[in-house]
Amino acid sequence: MSGADGKPVTAEGESGAWAGLGLAEAVRRAAALLEEKGVISARLNAEALLSEATGLSRVELYAHYERPLGGAEARAFSALLRRRLAHEPLQYILGRRGFRRLELEVGPAVLIPRPETELLVERALQKIRDEPRLRVVVDLGTGSGNIALSVAQEAPHCRVFATDISSAALEVAKRNAARNLLSDRVRFLEGDLFDALPPGLRGGVGLLLSNPPYVPSAEYAELPLEVRDHEPREALLAGGDGTSFHLRILDGAGSWLAPGGWFILEGGARQVPGLKGAAEERGFTKVEALRDLNGMPRFLEGMRPPR
Repeated sequence: MSGADGKPVTAEGESGAWAGLGLAEAVRRAAALLEEKGVISARLNAEALLSEATGLSRVELYAHYERPLGGAEARAFSALLRRRLAHEPLQYILGRRGFRRLELEVGPAVLIPRPETELLVERALQKIRDEPRLRVVVDLGTGSGNIALSVAQEAPHCRVFATDISSAALEVAKRNAARNLLSDRVRFLEGDLFDALPPGLRGGVGLLLSNPPYVPSAEYAELPLEVRDHEPREALLAGGDGTSFHLRILDGAGSWLAPGGWFILEGGARQVPGLKGAAEERGFTKVEALRDLNGMPRFLEGMRPPR
């Protein structure tokens, strides 16, 4: 495969090979290189990288498909492509990720928000709509802030608290709050799970949310390269069977939730059914294992019994 000047377009994506190529041809060749490296949705990735390098939308790329790449564009595209060929996540390369109504900054300090977690937020918002008294919401292990900020944006009457043990993650979350004009609606607190919360909240939390680490030790090495080699290990790995953080949250939730308050936790498909029993053993009622869009058990919810 060669560029406009006859030089080969290598797997490293050398910039000289891209200069002068038409936009559509650059997408085609980049997609072929990405596919060779096992990148899923290779063409969409190529389009996103070229859009970033040129400042053109995907529609504009094809409206001007014969326009040649300029030298600066080729250098920018080459640099971005090399990163993706090394399996750096596209979202980290672009520096952003959409989540519900938010545009979030993402980078190596935080997990990339997944579409499944939008279902957790939707379930939380449904609880708030059904039970308006659930005005105090806590998000444990907030990461980029996607859960806390979505609740704050879509249920503005709620008081939202978000904790994380990582100061770097909290800085990203705070920037996301500012980016989405929500800085005054979420209080970010540094610390390990419940340890970061103000003591005055104990027994008064209406809704406790979390997408904690849940990758078992034995499965960590099997994760896709994009995840294992780039996303923060401490936000993924739970050790053992992957339920250690869930059990800690369940152990503390009874004293932090208000009577009649709810928890909703995200977990792995092989963990959630077993966690249902653990929640019931701790005295929670109305415990359910909820499924994601693929029909897999993904979320655990339950209520602290009313007095």
